[in-house]
Amino acid sequence: MIRQNTSIARIVIFVLVAVTIFVSTAFGFFSYWQERSIRLKELHAELTIVSGQLSSSLALPVWNFDQQQTEKILESAMQNRQVAGIIVKEPGPGKVVAGRTRDPQWRVIPTGSDIPPHGLLSVQTPITIHDRQIGTVHLYLTPRFMKELLHSYLIRFACGIAVLNTCMVLILFHLLRRAVINPLKAVVGYALKVGAGGAEKAAIGAAGFYGELDNLRRSIEDMTHALLEAQEQLVRKEKLAILGQLAGSVGHELRNPLGVMNNAVYFLKTVQPEADDTVKEYLEIIKKEIDTSLCIITDLLDFARTRKPRIEAVAVRHLVDEALQRCAVPENISLRIALPDTLPALRVDPLQIGQVLYNLITNAIQAMPDGGTIEILALKLPASSTMKISIIDSGDGIPPERVAKLFQPLYTTKARGIGLGLTLCRNLSEANGGTIEVASLVGRGTTFAVTLPAEEPEEP
Repeated sequence: MIRQNTSIARIVIFVLVAVTIFVSTAFGFFSYWQERSIRLKELHAELTIVSGQLSSSLALPVWNFDQQQTEKILESAMQNRQVAGIIVKEPGPGKVVAGRTRDPQWRVIPTGSDIPPHGLLSVQTPITIHDRQIGTVHLYLTPRFMKELLHSYLIRFACGIAVLNTCMVLILFHLLRRAVINPLKAVVGYALKVGAGGAEKAAIGAAGFYGELDNLRRSIEDMTHALLEAQEQLVRKEKLAILGQLAGSVGHELRNPLGVMNNAVYFLKTVQPEADDTVKEYLEIIKKEIDTSLCIITDLLDFARTRKPRIEAVAVRHLVDEALQRCAVPENISLRIALPDTLPALRVDPLQIGQVLYNLITNAIQAMPDGGTIEILALKLPASSTMKISIIDSGDGIPPERVAKLFQPLYTTKARGIGLGLTLCRNLSEANGGTIEVASLVGRGTTFAVTLPAEEPEEP
């Protein structure tokens, strides 16, 4: 019985040895009986030839009743160690004319009676002269020497089979280790790493996997990645649930002191118009940080309670102009706006889509701290009642591995922020019946494209 902790390698070796021993043993027995059958046929053929030659030699002596010559011929024939005995008889059931047999020490002795044929090969050949039968010669051969030869052959064959089995086991084990055992060990190692929490850095690797095992590797990796993604989504949803619960209460509580601080900064600027540059600089820093905090709180509140959109017709230029008025575009960034007057109106919630455009333009500005160009383009998509608004920056671009995570809640690449801006853009776009996409090239810039419902042009 195989124990549970028995290694795969031991099981494979045991199976290989058992199979090769069984196959080689069966092949050995088959070869032995085949060789034995061939040897027996050869021995029978030899017996027939020797008996025929002996019959021809005995014809004249038996015809002439030359007993001495007959005895000499028999003695000569008995020199063959395989001959167990020779009996010469008169025709029919006649008496024995001459005979030779062997004693237990295998010495030749005369005999005047028949030889028991037990365990011997025998052939009977008539002795004829001038087509007349004058006697019969009975020749007996022993298969003992053939058995000794077969035994020697069997030993040599068994040794050869043993060497061949060893080589086959080693070769098959080497092939199975490369094709089965090593890949399975890699899968087990991968499973252990995943179980230990190192799934992000764990990988099975495609080397050594072929056929069904490669399909197994792909399936395991796909299932692991799907499991990790589901786990990440579950953790993210739990965080968002907690965030939604806190946003409503904490957001309003933070807005009040921030509003007081903002009024205090405004008051200080008003009562101290002639303050020195250091005071003005620090007041400006305070005002900037208050605005940043208010933006974060606004994102939290908007994310936690996205209201149902109030759809109405609004011009895309109006939305873009209002978003640009809210943004502080630096002097080192140039704007290129292409909004044809022939564009139809959008069918969206102006406040929500205005927030989307504001967030995207703000992100484009932050992506170019050393300056650059922002392009805002809009076009009516043919054969559909939708319009695409593209916001393109000439910044450093975003690596591909980060692009796939941009719309995930709480994911951010900025030093400040909580990673809800783009998530909010996606939620608001989808709530208004639209979509948002991103395309980026490292070193070339990033394009955000928002597709929204538009009014159908009036038919002339």
